[in-house]
Amino acid sequence: AQQRKIIETCEAIDRTDGQILALSQVLRDAQDSVEQVVFQAAKPLLGKATGKHPLRPVDSQAVLKLAHRLSFSTAAPPGWHFSHGVEIPFPYKPPAPQEEVIRSGHLFKKLD
Repeated sequence: AQQRKIIETCEAIDRTDGQILALSQVLRDAQDSVEQVVFQAAKPLLGKATGKHPLRPVDSQAVLKLAHRLSFSTAAPPGWHFSHGVEIPFPYKPPAPQEEVIRSGHLFKKLD
């Protein structure tokens, strides 16, 4: 009796595995279809640049120089966290005024 249950369970598992494999194949086919449709729709936007080639060549040194220049004004210093209650040091402050700076300004006070 137990052997029969084991055999029935194994058969049920095999049927379920077959259903899972069939469904995974359907999903893969659907994914391929969606990728083809998206690629065909994007072709006019990409022009001749298709596949894994960039649209325009990028000078990596120029990107690194720009990132280095911006990093002083757009990132907090290493180890700084807002929860410490310490103000961001001047060279690391963001380039745009923050809300508290705007609120303390002369123009904001005239609005009240």
